[in-house]
Amino acid sequence: MTKTEILATDPTKKKAAALILPLFEEEAPSGVSATVDRTLGGEIAKMIKNGEIRGASGEVTLLPTFGKLPARTLVLVGLGKRDKLHPETLRKASGSAATALKKRNLTEAVSALALVLPDAAAAVEAVVEGTLLGLYDFDAYKSPNKDKAPYALTGLAVAVATKDRAAASEGLRRGEVISKNTILARDLGNHPANVATPTMIARTAEEEARKRKISYLSYDREKLERMGLNALVGVAKGSDEPARLIILEYKPAKPVNSAPILLVGKTLTFDSGGISLKPADKMELMKGDMSGGAAVLGTILSVADLGLPVHVVAVMPATENMPSGRANKPGDVVQAYNGQDDRDHQHRCRRPPDPGRRPLLRDPDLPPRAGGGCSHPHRCGGRRPGGTGHGGPGEQRAPYRPGPGGGGSGRGARLAPAPLRGVF
Repeated sequence: MTKTEILATDPTKKKAAALILPLFEEEAPSGVSATVDRTLGGEIAKMIKNGEIRGASGEVTLLPTFGKLPARTLVLVGLGKRDKLHPETLRKASGSAATALKKRNLTEAVSALALVLPDAAAAVEAVVEGTLLGLYDFDAYKSPNKDKAPYALTGLAVAVATKDRAAASEGLRRGEVISKNTILARDLGNHPANVATPTMIARTAEEEARKRKISYLSYDREKLERMGLNALVGVAKGSDEPARLIILEYKPAKPVNSAPILLVGKTLTFDSGGISLKPADKMELMKGDMSGGAAVLGTILSVADLGLPVHVVAVMPATENMPSGRANKPGDVVQAYNGQDDRDHQHRCRRPPDPGRRPLLRDPDLPPRAGGGCSHPHRCGGRRPGGTGHGGPGEQRAPYRPGPGGGGSGRGARLAPAPLRGVF
């Protein structure tokens, strides 16, 4: 675990294993880098003049300080052209510096990279993210090296101007939160497909939601069939692992958005191609088809951790696509959720659907709405002459009923506007 902190004093005075300094392409050292260069008798400027250091983006040069500075090693990082400087530049440069730290087993570092951007919060966030994610290494299935302890950056101090301490602290918090949840998403994507199954993804989403003010809902195969989500169910037909539709919702007390931001992430935990089997070469990489869902999960967790005033709903349709005697066959006809029976449905409802109304996911266990609303809100908006309609004034919602094991049954939960809760 890396301890991160803001350093609002002279970074050249802090004792550390490494001091990370910025250099721009085709420029002499400036700022803190110029101060350090003078301390070293102009050695950095000489190397630039001789072409040994160019300051190009991604370039990293390590120099010993020979006891002339509290830091033992200088890590000189190229940022490229100054006029193209951007927080993403610092993020990538910090990742390159982190790789160099790991190679040299430098366990404590002071970074002066954030000093080159006027927006201290964005700069610090970029440095923290770049460093922590640059050190990411998925080793869950590797045997430990008995002769060598795993590398760990124990401390990272990010230098900023004294006046920017408050803004920098917020940037530090954002960087830590985003890095943590990005690492969770990466871990899910790196687990083998026999571990990161739809069930495991759903369990992970539930566990993470319980730690935060996030509502969690997961539909199983039987409920998906009753809801008419046959395309999702069809993909899972060839697998012994049941499909799950995972829905997470974060809704603060006073969101700035009236309609929720909807994030949908493909969560295909293994895509063999089904009956139309894909080539064997690199088939193991087909576990990566769930990366969209992992990214969506990491995003809504970050939104909740940061306490952002936005209403967000994340949808993760999770399944495997495997060959078997039950799998969909090429040419099979599957009626998806949007269906092909609209004409018959409209005839029965005696009113065509409102094209401006967004579809809702409707739980088939919900009781009929007050006023005799139609039981197919995803088709016609649930309006019938004389009825109140779905989502309108006077609508009655099914009460929340706790389910077994402490989870909710999910009855009465839908995408909007009622809160999501429960586990199936």
